[in-house]
Amino acid sequence: MEVRKERTGWRDEEISRRHRLWGVSCAANDIDFLLVEYNYNTPKAIVEYKNEHAPPQNLSASQYQVLKNLGDRAQIPVLAVRYADDFSKFYVVPVNKKANEFLPKRTEMTESEFVALLYRMRNINLVAAEVLDTINNTGVKNNSEQPILGF
Repeated sequence: MEVRKERTGWRDEEISRRHRLWGVSCAANDIDFLLVEYNYNTPKAIVEYKNEHAPPQNLSASQYQVLKNLGDRAQIPVLAVRYADDFSKFYVVPVNKKANEFLPKRTEMTESEFVALLYRMRNINLVAAEVLDTINNTGVKNNSEQPILGF
């Protein structure tokens, strides 16, 4: 079994290449843009963000299974999110059961709907947060079961 080679070359390539020398038994995931959403130093969610032009994701791949495992252990939601270039839409997929408590199925959202979800996971009223005028509300909502933006 062989360690996969770096595919894109634009990330911190040196440590990525170095880590691959350590062998297949020292597996690691190179994640594009991972955020831990938190409130008062308490983690509230793990979110893996990808631009709509990124290659499609496979939620059964090891990178998502590892994130699911982390979220399950921390008892917090794990979301996979793809966003449009203009932030007009966010396609949000719950990865673990805790995420299903906030979002039962994959859903296309406007930016304001997505931000409201992030606030709801923190148990904070979005209106009270005074950020509504900075959020894009122009996205087209589509709650179909069809994959959108690369899932």
